[in-house]
Amino acid sequence: MEVYDRAHELARALARSNEYKDYRLCRAKLESDSSNMEMLKDFRQKQIAVQLALISGKEPKEADKKAYEESYRIISLN
Repeated sequence: MEVYDRAHELARALARSNEYKDYRLCRAKLESDSSNMEMLKDFRQKQIAVQLALISGKEPKEADKKAYEESYRIISLN
């Protein structure tokens, strides 16, 4: 039972942390803009395509890598 109690104690401490509060504010701001959410969704799809290629032992297509990198660059600026 002690592990269970410690896990809940940790969860409460994390929920009270400034970092988590900042994360929640940023997440809410992101979700309030549908175009930003669409960009993030598109980025994640490109990221998954590149990662799947790497996991399967293949080199990702150059076009996929460039699209992923460009999406990352745009999202980073936002």
